[in-house]
Amino acid sequence: MSETNDTGDFSARWCFLLGVVFGGTALFGMNTLHRSLVVLAAGRDWPGFAAQLFFAACFFVFFAYAACAYFRLTAAYEYRLADHLRWSGPRCLLDLAMAFLLYVMLITTAGPRPESSTLIIFSALALWHLAAAAWHLCALKERGEPARTSGGVRAHLLILGGYALSILIWGNLFIHPEEGYRKDFDFLWVICAGVLLTAVWRTRAMAGRTADSPHL
Repeated sequence: MSETNDTGDFSARWCFLLGVVFGGTALFGMNTLHRSLVVLAAGRDWPGFAAQLFFAACFFVFFAYAACAYFRLTAAYEYRLADHLRWSGPRCLLDLAMAFLLYVMLITTAGPRPESSTLIIFSALALWHLAAAAWHLCALKERGEPARTSGGVRAHLLILGGYALSILIWGNLFIHPEEGYRKDFDFLWVICAGVLLTAVWRTRAMAGRTADSPHL
């Protein structure tokens, strides 16, 4: 009974800490976006204003999905103190890494000229999905469940495959033939569209499953 209570207390406190981090990231992101939009509006750069708003909105939606998914998953897979945090320890480290990656994505897209940081945003997004897949595997190992039961692992790997295919197509079709690093069509638009579709798809998938489902 004591071990169960300790596990619940530890899990609740850790989730509370991550909630504070998520809240701070969201507030800082909103402040950064406000400053960026004010500058664009002052210069009457309305196309840039609309693009900035779209880029940031997509990642704010993704951020909201990621935060909701985190609390839903931690309710189903509590952190355990047994075995010296053999699997919960790596999950806590992954939590911090994913929170940092979310911060990078949100602040970069909310800041001025996000299209100049496309590679940074894409790299952070790819690493986040890899970390999320690893988080699912650790949670399953902690429960002694086979990895094949996790729809989450398959979903994140599928999303990474989709991004890899899209960047391959973009690299072959939209790279300027004489100036290889400059794009005729910036890949950030593709990333944002993919992020928005991913957030909607995964949110709908989670809504149709019970909180304790091993397929989360």
